[in-house]
Amino acid sequence: MLSSEIYDNLTLPNDAKSYLQGLDDYDDPYFICVKVNKDEKQATELLKEALNSKAEIFYGVAAFAIDERLFLLAVDAETDAISDFSHELKTTFTDHGLIAHISVFHHNCLGEAMETFKWCTQLLEKVMKESPDASAIGVNDFSGRENWPGIGEYQDQ
Repeated sequence: MLSSEIYDNLTLPNDAKSYLQGLDDYDDPYFICVKVNKDEKQATELLKEALNSKAEIFYGVAAFAIDERLFLLAVDAETDAISDFSHELKTTFTDHGLIAHISVFHHNCLGEAMETFKWCTQLLEKVMKESPDASAIGVNDFSGRENWPGIGEYQDQ
């Protein structure tokens, strides 16, 4: 099983907790966790700009600062739009001198949102471990076989 250190040590802000608890059987957003190495204020501005640039493509967005230099985005959009966005975000952060680790986990509406969020943080830890000195992205998306390794490594053994 993957590490869950980020999740286990996190005190989720009330707005993020309410959002996750409010998702129902029809909601299947992409959870995107972004961890930057420095300058949370700059990262916040870059995130706002990136999200604003996709306003016409995304069906819905919820964004939360959930810990020091750690952000959670919940985005309703097509798979291609999410892929493009995550790669553009990585490039933007890197171009501005930040290291950004990004995990993208597609929430299945049949599952529990809080569990999917935990898995997204576990994937983020994996990305950070595999690429400590460079920006990187990890994806787990059940809607595309090429990006769906399954959930076995996320589940308690």
